[in-house]
Amino acid sequence: MQNPSIGLTISTFGTPDHIQLTMEVMKKNGVKVPVLVHDDSSVDYENLLNICRIYQCDFISTPFRYGHFAGDVMAVYNGLLWAKEYNFDILVKMSRRFIPLFDWTKSLIETIQNTPNHTYGNRCNHFRFPLRTECVAYKVSHWLNHLEDLQKVILKNTDSIEYDIFNIAKTYTVWKEVGCDRMDRMINIMWHDCYTDNEYAQMLNKYRIKYGQIPLVPNMTLAQPFNFKDL
Repeated sequence: MQNPSIGLTISTFGTPDHIQLTMEVMKKNGVKVPVLVHDDSSVDYENLLNICRIYQCDFISTPFRYGHFAGDVMAVYNGLLWAKEYNFDILVKMSRRFIPLFDWTKSLIETIQNTPNHTYGNRCNHFRFPLRTECVAYKVSHWLNHLEDLQKVILKNTDSIEYDIFNIAKTYTVWKEVGCDRMDRMINIMWHDCYTDNEYAQMLNKYRIKYGQIPLVPNMTLAQPFNFKDL
């Protein structure tokens, strides 16, 4: 069976350092998938754009801020249109602070081949969410039929998106490597409920020192734009 083609969209509101960390970790682990960085109209536009140029990512910054909940779903909506343009079979959406420290494509492809479905993810036991929206894989051909449903969730703009996305999906295959509780610290996935800003900064500093850049401060905000001569 031929492996599905995969595209990744990362939803973010500024904080380009999280994007750089994601890209460096992916490079270290041999994860080679096209990436769309989806920014919710932040003031970090130029720094994010520079990061995307360095790592050859596509980039979208919305014309106005949708907010935490609608912005998260907007990344899925625009990600599906992007995936359609490039003819990807699967769109994976990850939040900026959800950073797998392993080659997650292997487990996803294995999950897809063993149990075909149109959605792949995991639940959250702690909050009793039916689906962890910080990391979900969508079958593009199926979810393109639900763009209007996603638009309704965006207009609703409430903290019920875990239920809203699940109600559209109706069912999903468990992608167990995502983890089933966002409050449980996992050794192979960084997530902000379990990892501090300082730990994110320490991880990225390992890469920045290699490039001769100034180490990060714990708040994960760039102090100055990138200088391409430093790379």
